[in-house]
Formats: sequence, structure tokens, C-alpha cells
Amino acid sequence: MKHLALLSLLIIFLLIGGWVYHTRTENEKLKNPEFIYEHYLKPYEADNCSLLGVQFELNKGSLISSWEPSWSIYLYSPKGRLIELTISPKKTVKKEVPTIIDYSTLSLPLASIKEIPVHRKRLVLRAYLPDGNSLREYSEDELECLNLSEVLDNRTFKLLQSLRGSKWLDIVNTTVGGVFVLTTSNSPLCQGSWMAIIPYSPNQDKVEVLYPYGNASGFTKPLETPTFTGGDYLNLLKELRNHTSTVTECVLVNATGIYVNPHAQEIFNQTAPKAIKEKWCFTIVQVIVLKNGTVKTWARGAGYCPPYPDRI
Repeated sequence: MKHLALLSLLIIFLLIGGWVYHTRTENEKLKNPEFIYEHYLKPYEADNCSLLGVQFELNKGSLISSWEPSWSIYLYSPKGRLIELTISPKKTVKKEVPTIIDYSTLSLPLASIKEIPVHRKRLVLRAYLPDGNSLREYSEDELECLNLSEVLDNRTFKLLQSLRGSKWLDIVNTTVGGVFVLTTSNSPLCQGSWMAIIPYSPNQDKVEVLYPYGNASGFTKPLETPTFTGGDYLNLLKELRNHTSTVTECVLVNATGIYVNPHAQEIFNQTAPKAIKEKWCFTIVQVIVLKNGTVKTWARGAGYCPPYPDRI
């Protein structure tokens, strides 16, 4: 009986040891970009998919795996799809949305991911984006943004909108479908992604998505809204800069004015219940600068705060 108990304990220890070894081995494999290409990306080559960008994180893990990798990989399919693959030791998640934007000039072959260096130890958070025929590495303070003043010009627009995601690189749905988004700043006037809708023909509007490293475009049915000239709004930027908030969603520019954080009411409705329950101090500001120069502001949200509150 004693020998049987010892044998059972030995089997348990062997199983645990085998599981720990397997976990560590798989964790190390996921740190290697070449492994990611061979086992996760190569199947997409059959559909002529290409690489839009990569976000890589290496965080402290557990006693079993001290440093755990996480990949967010963004692909473009010429069939009109954007794909996000999230790969970590715990799970793999695929997100896919339709798009009308042609990203073929702003993407690279999937094998380009093998250019990324192998990070095995220390905290890492990096973004990799196309730069000519190769990927360029960016740290958090190196990601560039496009100022609203750079985006506005003398072209005729129907809509100009800054785009923000929940992380540096993301895929978001817009009124014209999925768009690959680069979020670089908390400033509403300086964003990494802008979407411009421009009249093109009686039957089509052109949609341009503007990034610091290039532009992509597509076509959609005409937007039923008045047109405006971008140059008309440059003199409103000074007024707008004096009324911005650090808590922002985006900027909209149309024929009537410039709207900073146009979704303030929606954000307030989502934030207020939790903020009040947890006694947060918070303010969500909406700013409208009309074409005649009039400035309107609204501050939404208030609640009791303890002496040292967390602020959002």
C-alpha cells in the first residue's frame, strides 16, 4: 500500500513537471516572431493577406513563466476584410470586420513579421508599422500624430474625423465600415488616424484614411451632408486649442463647425453609474467651435470624491 502511494505521488509529480515544462516551452516559442509566422500567419498567405501592423507586449507572468508574450497582429485581406489576431499563452482570438479601404499600399508581406527582434526578458511594449519595404519599431513616445492643422487644406470635404482605438493599434467600425486605427495621443487635435470623406462623383464619395506614414482610400455611396473647404477652418484652431479637454473621444469637422469630443453624452452615460458608485471625480467636456467663431462648451459629470480620489 505504501509503495502504491509513493508511486501515485511520483506520477503526480511527473505530470506536474511535464505540464510546467510544456507551458514554459510553449511560452518561449510564442516569443519568437518566426514561430508566429509559421504557425499563425502562413495560412493567411493563401488568401493574399498582408501585414498592416503589429503590437507586441512582454509582461511579467507567473512562477512557471516569468515573462509572458502577447501579440496583436493586424492583417488586410484584398477581399475587403480587416483581421486582428490576438495571440498569448492563454488564448488566441480572431476578430474580423469588413472594410471598403484598400490598404494594399500600406501593408507588407506576412513574412515581414520575422524582422521583429526576439524579446525574452524585461518589460516590452512595442508597435511595428510599415516603413517602405520593412517594419519600423516604435516605443510609446516615438509614435507620431497628425495635427488637425496638417490635415485641413483647401480641398472640399464632407466630413473630417479623428479616429481612436482602445490601444495603440486597433480595428474600429465607422459609418463606412472597418478602419485600421493608430492611436498616438490624448490630444484631440493631434491623432495618429484621421478619416476624410470627400466628394468624388455624383454616385460616389472618396474615403481617405490618413496616417503619419501614408494614406489609404476607398469609395462609398454619397454622404448626404453639405460640403466645406478645409482652409475655412484653419482660423478656428486657436479658439479650439483654448477649450480642449484631456478626456476626449475624437474631433469632427463638418460644414457647421468643429466638434471636440462629439460623443461626450454617450461617454457620460456609460461612465456616470460606475463613477458615482465608486466616488470618482470626473468631467467630460464637449467643445463646439462654430464656423462663425462662436465657442460653446459643456462639462458633463460630477460626483462626491474622497480626499485623494482617482480621477478619470
